[in-house]
Amino acid sequence: MAGGKVTLEIVTPQGLALREDVDDVTAPSVSGEFGVLPGHLPLLAALRTGIVTYHRGGEEKKLAVADGFVK
Repeated sequence: MAGGKVTLEIVTPQGLALREDVDDVTAPSVSGEFGVLPGHLPLLAALRTGIVTYHRGGEEKKLAVADGFVK
C-alpha cells in the first residue's frame, strides 16, 4: 500500500499478470464478495471464480479470475 492506495497484484501460474496501485478492490471469495480499501487490516481468503473490480483515478476496471487466494 502506498499513499492512500492499495497495491493490487494478480499472479497466475505463469507469473505476475498485473501490479497497480488502486483506490479500492472488490473480489469474490468463497464466503461472498468483499471489498478492500486503503488501511484495510491484513487478510487471507479463498478466492472463487468471478470478477475482480477495482478503481484507479476514477476509472472502473474489471478482471476475470479463477480459484485461488487473496492476501
